Amino acid sequence: MNYNIGAMPEDGTEPIPEVIEPECEDCSADPAKKILAIDFSEWRKNPPQYHPEVISGIVRKGDYLLIGGASKARKTWTAMGLVTSLVTGQEWFGRKIAAGRVLYCNFELHGASFFRRVESITRKMQVIEPPTSFNVLNLKNTYHTPDEYLQRIASDAEELNVDLVVIDPIYKMYGENDDENSNAGIGRILQKIRAALLNNDGKYALILVHHFSKGNQSAKNPIDRFAGAGAFARDADSMMLLTEHEEEDCTTVDYVFRDFAPIEPHVMKWQYPLWIPTAHNPEKLKKPGNNKSPKLGKDDVQMLIDLYEQSIPTNDLKNRIREKYGMGTNAVDRLISDVVDKGWIYRISSKRLSAKGITSSWVSRHEFPDDFVESKIQEVSVA
Repeated sequence: MNYNIGAMPEDGTEPIPEVIEPECEDCSADPAKKILAIDFSEWRKNPPQYHPEVISGIVRKGDYLLIGGASKARKTWTAMGLVTSLVTGQEWFGRKIAAGRVLYCNFELHGASFFRRVESITRKMQVIEPPTSFNVLNLKNTYHTPDEYLQRIASDAEELNVDLVVIDPIYKMYGENDDENSNAGIGRILQKIRAALLNNDGKYALILVHHFSKGNQSAKNPIDRFAGAGAFARDADSMMLLTEHEEEDCTTVDYVFRDFAPIEPHVMKWQYPLWIPTAHNPEKLKKPGNNKSPKLGKDDVQMLIDLYEQSIPTNDLKNRIREKYGMGTNAVDRLISDVVDKGWIYRISSKRLSAKGITSSWVSRHEFPDDFVESKIQEVSVA
């Protein structure tokens, strides 16, 4: 039988007295005073143990890894590859990774884009069955206070019993008055994140994705490449930094740890949709002024165009390239200009296409429709 405290039971017995807990003089209302100092001699009798590693030699439960890179440096692709490796128990960047459950807090991509990226990664990894332990919290185009976001993330992570939480990118968690360049402000945000998500006896690890400052990073110490306050680098337990290499589509990966053995920098090459290891010298970072136009192989262009029956509108072509290679708008424009100059693709206009609501389309040379005469072909260079 359930009784309310202090209520009169229906059977006529005496009411259950309300129990009032005695106040703790030492604790009062301040939660910080509930943290007790530990006598080290007593601690030695039952020494604490490390929490399990989520990525071997890089991050363990109860800590967080800060992934950094320049804008459009494929940071999200990198985090997605890591998460897919975790939910399938595969190696990642050559490191052993424990199979587990993930909560990915996606502030950056529309759901359709996120889904297609993960689909491309799982296909490349030859994952036959869709991973059931990959949980996505789509937060793009939402706005809440940092406390509200953290409350929701902590609740979902607890309910799903995850091993890893990813917040991509971290700057979407800032409040109205938060200044990315303020050490005090960023320090408070990171401490809130630790208290909300990591003060749980090592239930899961955390990954935060953050951007580099603007400009070339080759002359900077790795920990100085993050945008904003130095608190980012000082607070993180582990850091992985993706810095553009002088070789095309390559990045130097640097690691900085608080509590793990050092890992030597190495170079990875982008082969959509994953990074693969290379033997390039990691010290050969891209220098200022070395701005080569991106290159795309003829087979790659044809593969994109083959996604359509015959032709592809200009905006669709650009969007496909952006999605496939993680390029920015200007890089895509330079790339198209390059392959047009090579004569690999052409832009065509016709009444037949106009009838379909398409003003111009791109086709490859050998896929050019028979009923179009050569005079209707217009080679263009996209500015």
